[in-house]
Amino acid sequence: MGHMPTKEQVVDALRSVIDPELRRDIVELEMVRSVEVDPNGVVDVMVSLTTPGCPIRSHFQTGVAQAVRELEGVAGVNVSFDVLSDNEKTALSRKLGRGGLPGLGEKKEVVKQEDGRDVMSNTDQCQDGRYSRVWNGLVPRA
Repeated sequence: MGHMPTKEQVVDALRSVIDPELRRDIVELEMVRSVEVDPNGVVDVMVSLTTPGCPIRSHFQTGVAQAVRELEGVAGVNVSFDVLSDNEKTALSRKLGRGGLPGLGEKKEVVKQEDGRDVMSNTDQCQDGRYSRVWNGLVPRA
């Protein structure tokens, strides 16, 4: 196989992958956990998410794969995920000048109502945006 990209070139390409909630690239946000370039042209990238059930995981999967595939010599891309530790989340919040990350503030609990609707037990919005604020709880959007 011809020219293989370096780890630095892969990381630089990942600067084009933007976290839509935090509006910064995943390299600046220190969400790129590891990059390995195999001599056969396969690149393995591990990205750290802010939450285990991150609703924009597929956005990162697609963005990372697309950015890395554009590099010369890349035969394939494997994208894997882990989750930022509490200390890493705190450091990221500090770096962004925020009190917390989107969707990570209050504890949320879904309560099943008699009519079958799921209602949130607090007034915080779910990170994935499926709920709208309604009085003292949240109900699914139609």
